[in-house]
Amino acid sequence: MLQAKVLQNFSSTRQCVRRVRMKNGNQRLNGSFRASADLLGHTDIKVIIFASPNQTYINDKIHTIVVQKQSVAQHIFLGSIILLVSLNYINMGCALDMNVIKETLRKPIGPVVGLTTQYGVMPSLSYLTAVYLLSQPYLQLGLFTFGCSPGGGASNMWTVLLGGNLNLSITMTFLSTVASLGFMPLWLFTVGKMFFNETAPRIPFRNILTGLVGIVIPVGVGLIMQRVCPKGTVFCKKILTPFSITMIVFIVIFGTWVNLYMFRLLTWEITLAAMVNVWTGFLIGLIAARVSGLSWPDAVTVMVETGIQNTGVSIVLLGVSLPKPDGDMSAIIPVTASVVTPIPLTVLWIVLKILRCLKGPAHKEAAHDKEDVRFLSAHNNEKSSYSG
Repeated sequence: MLQAKVLQNFSSTRQCVRRVRMKNGNQRLNGSFRASADLLGHTDIKVIIFASPNQTYINDKIHTIVVQKQSVAQHIFLGSIILLVSLNYINMGCALDMNVIKETLRKPIGPVVGLTTQYGVMPSLSYLTAVYLLSQPYLQLGLFTFGCSPGGGASNMWTVLLGGNLNLSITMTFLSTVASLGFMPLWLFTVGKMFFNETAPRIPFRNILTGLVGIVIPVGVGLIMQRVCPKGTVFCKKILTPFSITMIVFIVIFGTWVNLYMFRLLTWEITLAAMVNVWTGFLIGLIAARVSGLSWPDAVTVMVETGIQNTGVSIVLLGVSLPKPDGDMSAIIPVTASVVTPIPLTVLWIVLKILRCLKGPAHKEAAHDKEDVRFLSAHNNEKSSYSG
């Protein structure tokens, strides 16, 4: 009877030795063992078979990978996010002013500044951050891919909470998503070659186009509601802020729980790189907007649109471009970035709430009432002109 010793090396700091009984028959050795893993990644299982205590019969290793299957909770989370985001886009469509959007496109200072910071500054910033703060190639690739992604849908919700220009925000999100069809391949097939090595990046065009449809249809429903149901539109506008707050809290809490297994891969380098990339993006976006002469609401909008990236696009790109588990491991960067993103925005929101409270609640309520009256009056005048 031959003796077998199995060395499981699932991390650089832990080794496990097991003895397995082998049967020798017809020149073939048969045996089995069960190995479990705690983390995603690659490992080698070293197998040493002894013909006798002093004679090695086989000394070999088995390359093993650990992957994560998508759970039911992840499917539920994805479905609920799609539903809630669509409902919130309907609310946003009710709050949009097409005249303001047309004026924004006639003088596109905000969109031009936003696209410049989005696809000029953020990819460059993510590249430098990846090179100087991260050592693993798959992590560098994850950060760079995240930095090349278009603006995320959460930017619209944060724009509402921070008192930004929602019309500009929706316009910039749409333009950013369209522009990503050209800018993402441009960056990834040039600078990105340093990180992809032998693997060619696969741009998730279908997901990007689906994202565009996911913006246009619900926003269009909201715009139609402005025509056919103005009183319902006023209600949707009033619940826009609390609904956005609920959405953000839900995404942070439920999203963290669903992706909890990823946080076991988290290190201080990953956290620092994510914070530097996102928070510096906010700062650069705000400075660029103010230097360009934009008002505070427009500057806040550009800031938010610059710093908030579309996490889903980057995760899908990494998943389809890299073999498992590398795609899942590199996705820790976008996930971490989405977790640290709300921190400075929440601080700013609290500061703005305090400043607004100091001005008095009467002033705020009067402003809302005037806006609703102005919306209904404009709608009635428009109906009168049509009937005339």
